[in-house]
Amino acid sequence: MADMHLQGKMRKVKEAAKQGSYVPESSKRIGLVIFLLFFGIGILVLAALAVTFIVIKSFIAAMITGVITLFLMYCVYKILTTDDMPSL
Repeated sequence: MADMHLQGKMRKVKEAAKQGSYVPESSKRIGLVIFLLFFGIGILVLAALAVTFIVIKSFIAAMITGVITLFLMYCVYKILTTDDMPSL
């Protein structure tokens, strides 16, 4: 009996994840802001690591870290400029 209730709840969660109509816009916006905040912190850490590599004269590691940082910055730019996302 309890298993049937669990299956019903799981069906509701699955449909909410598919459609997204059950999740309020404010919750979606807050989740996006938190995601972008942590993503930005990661980009800053990688940029600091690239500068540190330059200071210690490890240019290959600095280039690799810089390319990764630039790629992540481009990903954030694409996320922010997409048409489907609500404006922040």
